[in-house]
Amino acid sequence: MSDHTFSPIEMSQDEKLRMYVGSFWIFIIAEAIMFVTLFSTRFLLAGTMRSNELSQGLGITSTILMLLGAFTVQRGLKMIKSGRFKNTGFYLNITALLGLIVMLVNGFEWLTSSMDWGSRFGEVYYITTLFHELHLLGGLIALVAIAIQANKNRFTSENYWPVKAIQVYWIFVTVVWLCVYISLYLI
Repeated sequence: MSDHTFSPIEMSQDEKLRMYVGSFWIFIIAEAIMFVTLFSTRFLLAGTMRSNELSQGLGITSTILMLLGAFTVQRGLKMIKSGRFKNTGFYLNITALLGLIVMLVNGFEWLTSSMDWGSRFGEVYYITTLFHELHLLGGLIALVAIAIQANKNRFTSENYWPVKAIQVYWIFVTVVWLCVYISLYLI
């Protein structure tokens, strides 16, 4: 038997941060690839077919709420960068509330739509929106967890990577919703 002992790799804080940032961007790119696949499937299976059963009102409501959420999460990041730590948690919680409302609006549309789940368009619609809803749910959990930490003053204007990460993630989820809205509700 060998007498070697394994120890964790020693890294500076800057090296750890670069590793976290790089890993996070790889995650975002992987998620984007999955959504590109779903959007490609939409056009392969359903062509330019559009469903009249989708509510434009509910779709635009979700879109506006997602855009407002992108604004509020950006404000939360701006607050922490400027040293106004208490406001960070407030804006992250507002973003989470907006995201929760989007989930409820989308769920309401699922429950009230007469669209056939087994149709080519229905399959694509339900799978794509379900996948987006799962990303929303993950974002909501992260937003609340980071808001709690922000309210406990765990971040500073020099150390705010988790806030920046949730801001990037939420912007990503917002852009994906815009693509969902355009490809399923408009085209």
